[in-house]
Amino acid sequence: MFSYNTHLSTFQVMEKELKFLLLLLISLFAPLCHAAGSSDYLLDVSFDTKTQRMEAVATITFQAGEAWKLDVYGLQIHEITIRENGKKAVSLPIPAGDTIAMYGGKFSQEVTVRYALQPAAQDFNNRISGDGIVLSAGWHPIPHRAMFYSLTARLPAGFKGISESDSIDTKQVNTILRTSFSQAVQTIHLAAGPYQVKQQKIRDGLSLSTWFFAEDAALSSGYLQSAKEYILRYEKEIGPFPYRHYAIVANRLPTGYGMPTYTLLGQMVLRLPFIRETSLGHEVLHSWFGNSIEPHEKSGNWCEGLTSYLADFSYAVDRGEGAAHRKNSLINYQSYVHQDSAIALKDFHSASHNQAMAKAVRAVGYNRSAMFFHQLRGLLGPEDFILGIRLFAATHKGKTASWDDIQAAFEKVSKRDLSVFFTEQLTRQDTPSLSAVNIHTENRQDQSILSFTLLQNSGQPYTLKVPIQVQSPDGSHTFSRLIKKKESKIEIVLDQPPLSFTIDPEYDIFRALDTHENPPVWSRFLGSEHKLLISDPEDATAFAPLLKWAERQGWQNISSKD
Repeated sequence: MFSYNTHLSTFQVMEKELKFLLLLLISLFAPLCHAAGSSDYLLDVSFDTKTQRMEAVATITFQAGEAWKLDVYGLQIHEITIRENGKKAVSLPIPAGDTIAMYGGKFSQEVTVRYALQPAAQDFNNRISGDGIVLSAGWHPIPHRAMFYSLTARLPAGFKGISESDSIDTKQVNTILRTSFSQAVQTIHLAAGPYQVKQQKIRDGLSLSTWFFAEDAALSSGYLQSAKEYILRYEKEIGPFPYRHYAIVANRLPTGYGMPTYTLLGQMVLRLPFIRETSLGHEVLHSWFGNSIEPHEKSGNWCEGLTSYLADFSYAVDRGEGAAHRKNSLINYQSYVHQDSAIALKDFHSASHNQAMAKAVRAVGYNRSAMFFHQLRGLLGPEDFILGIRLFAATHKGKTASWDDIQAAFEKVSKRDLSVFFTEQLTRQDTPSLSAVNIHTENRQDQSILSFTLLQNSGQPYTLKVPIQVQSPDGSHTFSRLIKKKESKIEIVLDQPPLSFTIDPEYDIFRALDTHENPPVWSRFLGSEHKLLISDPEDATAFAPLLKWAERQGWQNISSKD
């Protein structure tokens, strides 16, 4: 928001409802992704918590003529066999590297991998212990494409387990978990432990459950109620929940993951008082965007931005803090993303915290992407925006989707060509920057005219719908102007003389913040390319750990005596 003081400067409702009804029917009667009982990836695992070891057999069927590859990084391979056309299984050499690959055969090929996994102590994805098991990355051979999984897990006594599945199994006779999932995915996850399971029916065909450790059982009722409210909220906004059940599962490791049919939250995270009002809804929403519909591997990752907008940004609006949240999003982006670390939104793929320049990359994928959807809503209006979301969700349920698919959905419901907006916002790395010059006011008969030139300071102009708020003696007035040029002449007709005006007062545009809008926050220091630490030699001993850590981070340290 940047302000100027002028004294100092001399569709029809029925049509919309019918569209929504059609989308609801598409989603409700969409066929299942895959027929039950026809899994092409069978996984059988067992555990020894004393040795913190898992023994497993993966049996994977590839189609005739299909060249295939399996990623086995970190797995201890015992044996690999391949069976073709019902013939006797033939052993394959154990690879020296991290992949197993073969050309496609004339007939379908059944590949069996016998292996073990013993997670390292510093492994923050996988853990096998007497108080809990979690397997969230690289714990089974990962195929080159999505497959249909069936899992048999032989669990320690007293344990219950959960994985991606069409139905929830809370009894698990003889501590054996059996699951089958009819949505093709590239990998599955497993959590098990001495869980206390509580269930709640939301409606016919949809249940909710918590899987908490005994010491956190009292949190269950609150999480069940909050998750139910989120699911019903998003069913109203988007369409039917894409699965038959949803579970909130505790993890001994500090995680915040959203998988198909459940979320895996760290035990310490669960106890934080604000998680139910923030992160939980975000993970529930990932059931639609990120799990039921995954970003296409050749497309950028759109789901983090869309989820952030419909969850975190929306909750801020509920609290009356929408503008402040959007401003903080812009501050975060401007703090971490600089000329050498900027990437186009279409090039954001991974939300990992462990990648190079993770803060900058995530600022693009979360902050800039969420602002993309906010601007799209402002461009189309709230009715067409939500209809576009519903059409996208109904059309691509159980599939992968790209930015092109998102564009197609919004163009269809709005009957507008959005190619300029999508191209500019997805492909450019620079940030729009605005300023106003040549500000004048004049009286014409019984009206006042406010005129100014709106400048775009970026290399090439964007096409932007710019909100303008004018303050006059009779109150505040809001206008918007569509600009496409480096310099745009703006005229606003008012009944009374303007006192001041503000460009983008509610932070509705993804843009560079003006100097006075950008406060001295900690993120600006952390995101700075050159960090300077000034220390007092007398305090060197007390702050030695911090100073050593800062040195490893590449911070420049100078003495206050210099």
